[in-house]
Formats: sequence, structure tokens, C-alpha cells
Amino acid sequence: MENLNLSYTMKKKTEKLLKLKNELDNKKGQLILSSGFTGMLVVYVGLSNDRYFDYAAATFNPSIPQIYGLEFFDLVLLVLTLISGFILYNELNKFNKLKSSYESLKQNIKESINSDFCNCSTTCHCKDNYIIFMESKGIDLI
Repeated sequence: MENLNLSYTMKKKTEKLLKLKNELDNKKGQLILSSGFTGMLVVYVGLSNDRYFDYAAATFNPSIPQIYGLEFFDLVLLVLTLISGFILYNELNKFNKLKSSYESLKQNIKESINSDFCNCSTTCHCKDNYIIFMESKGIDLI
């Protein structure tokens, strides 16, 4: 980007866009991990739902014996599932906000390419070089 003769605003927008892209990529990795963990917990709770019905039946029918060790373990897993679901929900909200700001800045840059883009006074290839540079960073402006 140093060899491009961009205007000050385009340099700042580009730096901000690259920063948002990096944050977006990091957030995707976090989402994959948290959704995988939450998914495993939900599958376990879903496959063990008959035990939860047995616990509920034992609560209302005193003649059915209760297993206290499993109750504590299952309670911990249920709470862990709820907490990880809440964390996943918050991470998705943050990701969506970050993605919308990334997309709006990207759209703004696309519109700015046709106006005061660089400081060159003669015919130049700054636009083409800029688009190639952004493609090398994984951002498609076309």
C-alpha cells in the first residue's frame, strides 16, 4: 500500500477495512469453536432427555428412587449448555455488527474509487493497483 499515492481518507478507510477484515476472520474462528462446543452439549442433552424425564417423574413420584450423582452431573451439563448458548448468541450478535460495519465500509470504498481516490495529477493506474492490493488481502472490491 506504500507504493500507492492514495488520498488521506482512502488510506484511513483502507486501514480500517483491513482491521475489520482481520477482526472478522478472528471472530469466525471463535464462532466455530463456541458453536462446536455448544453443539456437542446440545446433542448430549438431547440424547439424554429420557433421563431428564425420569428425574422429573421421580420428583413427582416419591416411590421412584433418585440417583444423586447423576442429577448433579446432569444439572451441571444443563447449566453449561445454557451458558454456552448465551455466549454463542452474544458472539453471533457481535459478529453480525462487525460484518455490517465491514460491508458498509467496503461499499463506501467501492463508491469512493470513482471519485477523489488518489493524489495523482495525471493519468495513473492507482485504481487498478489498489484493487489488486485489496484482492491480495482477501477483499474483493469488484
